[in-house]
Amino acid sequence: MGTKARHEAGGGCGTVTNSKIAAGYLEDACFLLEEAEENISKKRYHRVIRLSQESTELALKSLFMFCGIDFPKEHALGKAIDRLSFTEDELGVKEKREIRKINQRLVKKRVVSFYGAEDGTPAIDIFTEEEAHEAISGAKFILETVKRLEVTK
Repeated sequence: MGTKARHEAGGGCGTVTNSKIAAGYLEDACFLLEEAEENISKKRYHRVIRLSQESTELALKSLFMFCGIDFPKEHALGKAIDRLSFTEDELGVKEKREIRKINQRLVKKRVVSFYGAEDGTPAIDIFTEEEAHEAISGAKFILETVKRLEVTK
């Protein structure tokens, strides 16, 4: 049974309350990504990393909420991706792998983007424009995937 049929049959995803909360999370994720993009021109690459990470985290939590799946109350969500019940056509193995990779990469950089390096290097001096663009690209991939999955339900 596809996700749209499951939803129409009253299956696991998209209850009214969860849908409203999920929509709020996703809207916030989109605003965070816009803010991240604005920081590129300001050369605030550490903020781009941080905001991209927050955006992807909220987008993924939106998807879990939409599907009625209790998600980890932490930043690293890669392992929870397997709990999503989509068909291979809806969310393939390669997409899941890419989502895990993006989430892991951004979570790893999150703390440094806030506080800087252990050697005392400030966060503003650590990240490059290339890393910032990579973070935005990853966040866009996750947001587009989440939007597509929530629309198909």
